[in-house]
Amino acid sequence: MLCQTESTVALENFEEIARVPSVARVAPVAKAHGQLAGTQPGSLRQAEEWMELGYNVISYSTDIGVYGSALAEEIRQARDIASRSAGT
Repeated sequence: MLCQTESTVALENFEEIARVPSVARVAPVAKAHGQLAGTQPGSLRQAEEWMELGYNVISYSTDIGVYGSALAEEIRQARDIASRSAGT
């Protein structure tokens, strides 16, 4: 489990936070206290698994991964257009 602490309150309670045995407990505890639980999955399958556990802040993939996938798709489409144009 990776715990990102962003407040003095979290730092003051870090020992207790560090004792949490499973990420499956994080989302329900956060929700019970009116807080959000976030994660950064590396795939859509992982995103679905995290959401099923109650995580509601999903930072999908990484910027380079998302941009790379989008670029690869655009290049594929451009090549399809080029090959259709070459045939005429």
